[in-house]
Amino acid sequence: MVQKAALDTLVSVSLSSGYKSFDQMLSAHFRYIIEVFSLELQGPFFIQSEEQLREQAVCFYSLHTIVRFILKDRVEESGQARGVDRSNDLDDETEFMVLIDMMQTINDWFNKNFKKSVIDLVKLMVVPLGMLQVFKGCTEYIDSLLQLHMKAHQNTYIDKKLVLSSDTLSRLINTMKRTMLTNSIFLSTPDLKLQREACDLFVTCFHLLSTVQRYTKDSKNDTTIDLGNPLFETLSKYWFPLQSRFQAIAQSFIDMDKNSDIARIHLGLLLSSLLNMISTLSELCDGFITDRFQNTIFPHMSKLLNLMLHNVEEMNRGSTASGDRLLRKEDVIVLNALLDCIRRVFSADGSHLSAMVPVVGSIILPFIGLDGDSGLSAMEATKALVRVDSDCLWRALLEASGTGIPARRLLPLPVQNSPKQTNTKSCFSRRCLEIIQFVNELPEQEIFY
Repeated sequence: MVQKAALDTLVSVSLSSGYKSFDQMLSAHFRYIIEVFSLELQGPFFIQSEEQLREQAVCFYSLHTIVRFILKDRVEESGQARGVDRSNDLDDETEFMVLIDMMQTINDWFNKNFKKSVIDLVKLMVVPLGMLQVFKGCTEYIDSLLQLHMKAHQNTYIDKKLVLSSDTLSRLINTMKRTMLTNSIFLSTPDLKLQREACDLFVTCFHLLSTVQRYTKDSKNDTTIDLGNPLFETLSKYWFPLQSRFQAIAQSFIDMDKNSDIARIHLGLLLSSLLNMISTLSELCDGFITDRFQNTIFPHMSKLLNLMLHNVEEMNRGSTASGDRLLRKEDVIVLNALLDCIRRVFSADGSHLSAMVPVVGSIILPFIGLDGDSGLSAMEATKALVRVDSDCLWRALLEASGTGIPARRLLPLPVQNSPKQTNTKSCFSRRCLEIIQFVNELPEQEIFY
């Protein structure tokens, strides 16, 4: 009730002040709001009681919501301005610095009060959750601005182009490193929701560092910027703890009692975030994750996939239902995340993982027959595999579709590959036929050694 009354009041104030919406008023005054918030955190006192922490919790609770609305609107407005009018470019670097300073202030506040006793901060969950969401919102906004500037640099008809100074970019990289260090502390807290927020923040940080690298590369003709390779520097530092966290959570999900529904759902959501991070790294870092995925990640993924298949077979014995309805909610979340990870990893780095296609294909092929999103995800993952090597799964697809192996091998290839009439009209067979048709339409593939 209090929140609704406050929002209604702010909407009335924004309309009375001549703004079209409350979001527009927030966007117009976002610097003032951030500066007030930063001043609040720069107080000289140390937090010594839970009451003082609750007072500052209001700032985080409000700010992460404000940042989400403000920065989204400003990215959209900035994107529209890039195509028509670039008169606001001179203010963009100032916006970078305002957000960088705010993130540094939050890091200083955390180090001053809670670095040695983070458990005290976790007691009031709204503070760390709000803090991580503020970091995430600012990181996504800076990433979007950099990408907009990179697109603007490609438009030769635009005369005014903002080139961020090397000092600004260096401060941004150092701030991201501090933010990731703070974030890594929350990755080891006992709260699973907080761990998931930490994983999502790692993903946005890796995205931003990748964008910074591409931006500096594109800007070399305009200014001398030599900032090294911040993405791989941070990745080499955090990969092992992230990998260990994935392995531990995967094993916990396998071992946990199925009757613990709430805990398994939170574990499943955390696994989904970790798998999304692995997929993102495979797309951002060419070749970095190849050996690591094959030797340390996929063995645990195969255990999870075998668990999913066992659950489907177990629940199918006494049920007439099929597909996702056979699985628990948390199992569906994990299965879809596993299949999506396989699709993205092999789409991004498949040429280095061609030896894994037969093994991965034989594991995920049974899931094609599931109804719902899981079956469709399995189809897309299989298509990613056959793009790398279609021969490894060709025989299995022919058998599973009901087409069978051609008896007369000297027939022309199009005749051999044409689907035969079959009485089987199951979802599994239809989707196998669709994949066969997809393979037939693929261009001639390169042979990978």
